[in-house]
Amino acid sequence: MKRAVKRKILAGCLLAALFCPAAGRANSSSDVTVTLPPTHPAAAAVLSERAGQLKAQGRLDEAEKLYLQALAIWETSLGKEHPAAAKGLSNLAELRKAQGRLDEAEALHRRALALWENALGSGHPSVGFSLRSLALLHEAQGRLDEADTVCRRAETILKNSLPVMPDELLTDCRRIRQRLVK
Repeated sequence: MKRAVKRKILAGCLLAALFCPAAGRANSSSDVTVTLPPTHPAAAAVLSERAGQLKAQGRLDEAEKLYLQALAIWETSLGKEHPAAAKGLSNLAELRKAQGRLDEAEALHRRALALWENALGSGHPSVGFSLRSLALLHEAQGRLDEADTVCRRAETILKNSLPVMPDELLTDCRRIRQRLVK
């Protein structure tokens, strides 16, 4: 990965940790409030976290608005090619999947995957996890051959980039292969 991209990612993570109110409370017993500009990348991280909570509660329309806001902030403040934009696209893709909008979800997953590959390289774990999400989407679409192919690629990347293969990936790939055989 290019040094400039690494520095931007690190700086964004550090800023998010410094400015996220939840992080401040976790490290201190005082009631410190930090106000961020609404266009700050850390504000987008907070919006995205809240959207995830709303999605988990089944409040998909509310979650969608926050995911779209977060994505817009990341794309505007960090650039459309930044890994944060890829995360925003992935989040939105998973929401579209939950809404039953599978074709839209696929397009968003593919955009996110391309961003991860361009920013971090094709062997990065984020690419592997993005492929896992795409494989699960193909499974939901009934496209089991494609799901299996994508899952195998995810397995290869994660096997080569992580010290331990995530159990959920192995379980997902095994289930897809069993469905494929039937």
